[in-house]
Amino acid sequence: MQELLSYVIIYFRDNLTLAYDFIKDFESVSSLEKYAKVVKKEIEICVEDFESEKEVYRDIYFWILNSKLGVRGQVLNEVSFKIRDKTLIIAKRQGGVYQMSARRQDGKVDLPNFLRKMVEGFRGALAGGHPKAAGCHISVKDIDEFRERLRKYGQE
Repeated sequence: MQELLSYVIIYFRDNLTLAYDFIKDFESVSSLEKYAKVVKKEIEICVEDFESEKEVYRDIYFWILNSKLGVRGQVLNEVSFKIRDKTLIIAKRQGGVYQMSARRQDGKVDLPNFLRKMVEGFRGALAGGHPKAAGCHISVKDIDEFRERLRKYGQE
């Protein structure tokens, strides 16, 4: 049930009042499953797209997510449990910024420090988190330089 509710919230992310009203008034689990099915399918598609479209910089995998649903974290978690020995970064454009989430399950990279190094000097950029799960955001104008920094880091 918790998973179904989570997927309904993701589906109605842009209108949480509607999600609340829907969950409050739902008549059966099947009505929730309708929306959960859409979100699950989107996650599956995004995982497949990650596998085929990711940019590889030695032990860093970088990918820009193109989804209308807010599934960045779910996709990243699913991929990170399959690929435990790589630094995985998924970016999603939100207006004038790219929001990024990173995972490294084997703990060999301190992700907050790594991301801080990658965004250093970018105006308005922030990075932080936990050693195995972190995030950052940068201005859209800085995405090419961010990729270049990943490329250079991958060559070290």
